[in-house]
Amino acid sequence: MTRYPGCGPIWRAAYLLACIFILNGCGAEERVSDITEHVVEARPFAGDPEVLFSSVGTLAISPAGQLFVLDGREARIYGFNSDGSDYVVFGRQGEGPGELQFPGALGVSDSTVRVTDQATGRETRFSTSGSFLETADLPDRATTVVYGPGGHLAFLGSTEVDSIAAVYDAEGALLYAAGAPVGDRRVVLNMAEIKSEINAGRIPDVLYNLSNNGVLDAEGGLWLIRSASAEIARYDAKGTLQWERSYADLPEADRILERFFERNAEIDAPNSFAPLSYFQGAALADDKLWLLVALPDDEPALILVLNEEGEIEHRLRFPDAAGATSLAVGPDAERMYLGVGSTASIMEARVPAEIR
Repeated sequence: MTRYPGCGPIWRAAYLLACIFILNGCGAEERVSDITEHVVEARPFAGDPEVLFSSVGTLAISPAGQLFVLDGREARIYGFNSDGSDYVVFGRQGEGPGELQFPGALGVSDSTVRVTDQATGRETRFSTSGSFLETADLPDRATTVVYGPGGHLAFLGSTEVDSIAAVYDAEGALLYAAGAPVGDRRVVLNMAEIKSEINAGRIPDVLYNLSNNGVLDAEGGLWLIRSASAEIARYDAKGTLQWERSYADLPEADRILERFFERNAEIDAPNSFAPLSYFQGAALADDKLWLLVALPDDEPALILVLNEEGEIEHRLRFPDAAGATSLAVGPDAERMYLGVGSTASIMEARVPAEIR
């Protein structure tokens, strides 16, 4: 994992550029030359977003192609048919049956919608038509929860002391833990200390443990995305590490890092900070990982398409979806959706035929 001890943003940028030069001289250029670039048109989905949503969080697609959108601010879930012409709304703020306090993750199967509640450590289940089914305790606590198509759950930033991820089966049994923590694993965070390190031009170790994402395959294998270090590790269904790759040589990496320090300099509160994240959304479809790059809000959305070995095969730019913060890809990889947090809107796009 890359470290930049005792150096500021300028030296860090120079370090990254040097890494790019070295990698290009050692065969990286040949791999990059195989990447295809695409500009993809996106259009608004499901009517007037200012009327429909108050916020757009997690997106999930059912095997039948229904799109489900979590509005975390109102604790509501919207379920759309494939063309957005009809939808159901369910869930609401509260503590009773079918109500949510602080919803986070969203998982969808053939007939069930599952929503985690970070405030209670429980999961609320609905039918895909919106009827409340039941509430169940979650087996773990975490900063991020990921649902898999086989009913598996991954807890990222979990309570396991020697890892940053824990994967459970559909019945709540622990299958394996993955990802070694960086530095000392902290349970209680010193926010002022973290902010002080960032202001000094350093990246605190704790950010590498907290700023993570991931996706699960149908068997329970995990693609663990270390968002703060631009690394991805792939584990099989038994928790065995298959490969680990760094993407710190992306052309956009410097801008993301610079914006991280700029955003934190703009935050006056000494105990508040903006996280570092190179990737902010991911989906698994057609045996490929679709990765949303965490670009500044005023830049077109960028999605990388990785093959099973983690090699980047395609780069997709979406000029109409600047500021995208979440994505979902249909099971047939023909259609995708991008959630734009700043405008609380959904954009729909057709995947270029040469990628499918």
